[in-house]
Amino acid sequence: MSTDVDRKRRRGPAVEVYLAFGSNIGDRVAAIRSGIDVLHNRGVEPVAFSSLYHSEPKYRTDQPPFINCVGRFSTLLGPQ
Repeated sequence: MSTDVDRKRRRGPAVEVYLAFGSNIGDRVAAIRSGIDVLHNRGVEPVAFSSLYHSEPKYRTDQPPFINCVGRFSTLLGPQ
């Protein structure tokens, strides 16, 4: 049985993609992990990650600090 993910897969080799993550609300690390889990469940395979970085907000400084990271992923999904 075909799923939405199956119908959106590319033909050919997997593509390497890099995605940036950041959060400054609530449990910041949990929010980033949740985003990565959603991507993984949709066919975007995690390969490697940077360290987590703490950064102060820019421009609007009346908000909490951010946690940021970058991940390398592999996927057969095409642009959506």
